[in-house]
Amino acid sequence: MPSIDTHFDSFVNTFLNSNWVKIGFIILTFTSIPFLASYFISPSNFYLAGLLNLFIPIFIVSNLLSFGYFLLIKSRWSLPTGGLILISFIMASGLFSFIERNQNSQSGFKVISYNVNKLRPTDTNNIRDEFTDWIFKNSYDILCLQEMIELNNAPFHLKGYNKIFSGKALNHEQLGLFIFSRYPIIRQGLVELGLNSFNRIIWADIVKESDTLRIINVHLKSYDFQGVSLQNNFRKIRRGIIGRYEHIDRLSVLVQSTPYPIVLCGDFNEVPYTYSYNEFKSILTDGYLASGKGYDYTYKFGSIPLRIDYIFVSPALKLSNYQVIHEAKWSDHLPVFAKIG
Repeated sequence: MPSIDTHFDSFVNTFLNSNWVKIGFIILTFTSIPFLASYFISPSNFYLAGLLNLFIPIFIVSNLLSFGYFLLIKSRWSLPTGGLILISFIMASGLFSFIERNQNSQSGFKVISYNVNKLRPTDTNNIRDEFTDWIFKNSYDILCLQEMIELNNAPFHLKGYNKIFSGKALNHEQLGLFIFSRYPIIRQGLVELGLNSFNRIIWADIVKESDTLRIINVHLKSYDFQGVSLQNNFRKIRRGIIGRYEHIDRLSVLVQSTPYPIVLCGDFNEVPYTYSYNEFKSILTDGYLASGKGYDYTYKFGSIPLRIDYIFVSPALKLSNYQVIHEAKWSDHLPVFAKIG
C-alpha cells in the first residue's frame, strides 16, 4: 500500500509538471507588470496608476511565488520573474526598516504627529484630561495634530506651548490642524486645499537656539468610503486619487521653496509604495526608514494594516527613536513619534 509520503510526492510532481500550472504562473507574471509599473507613473498623467498602486503588495507576493516555482522546474521564466522581484524591492523599501538607529538617544527635540479623529478637547468626560495629561507626561516639544475639533467659544490651549490652528468652519466649532511648539514661532502660514475643507496645510517657522526650522503639518484627501456601492466608491477613489495628487503637488512646491530645514508631519492618506510617496522620499528622509524597526502601521482599513501617517525631515537633520505609539487609544489612527537633532 503506497505511503502518504508517496502520494504527496506524486502530487507535487504532477503539480510542478502541469502545463496549466506553468501557464497560470506566466499569466500572473505578465499581469503584475502594469501594477508594478504604476509606481513610476504620476497620477496627474494617468489617475488609474494611483488605483493600481494599491495592489502592488499582492503582486510582489505573487512574483515571489512565481519565481520560486520557475526555479524549481528550472525554467528560463525565472529570469524575467527575478527581474520583476528586483524592481519590487525598490517599491517595498518603504514597508520595512531594520535600522533602529539610536533608540536610546537623549539628544534632540521630541516630535509627534497624530490624527486624533475629531477629538473634542472640551468634551465633558475625561477624554480632554487624559489626552492633555498624556502630552505633558511625555514632554513632547512639537505636536502636529490633524482632525482636531476646537469649539469657537472654548479654544484649545496647552500651557507652555505656542500654538497655531486652522480649520473648517462648522456649527460653533472648527475641524482642522494644530501645531503646538515649546519653541518660539516667528512666522506661520496656511495652504487651503479646498473651500472650507478640513484638508489643508499649515506651517510654522520656529527658533530653537540659533536655528530656524519649518514645521509643516498636513492632512491630505482620503477616499472617504461610504456604504457598499461599488460604483459610488469607485468615484470616490477617482476623486481621492486626483484630489490628493493636487494636494501633494502644492505641498511639494511649499517644501522645495522653504529656505530652512523642514520637519514635515501629517496624515498623507498615502501608502509607502506609490509614486506620490516616492516624491517625498526622494527629497526628504522618512523617519520610519531612518530609525524605525521591522514593519509597523498607523491605521487599519478593516483588518488591513497600513502606514499612511509620516514624519519626514530634511536630510541635514538627524532622526532617532522613531516609533508608532500603539498605546494611544483616542483615534482610529496611531501617533508617530521621533527625536530630531
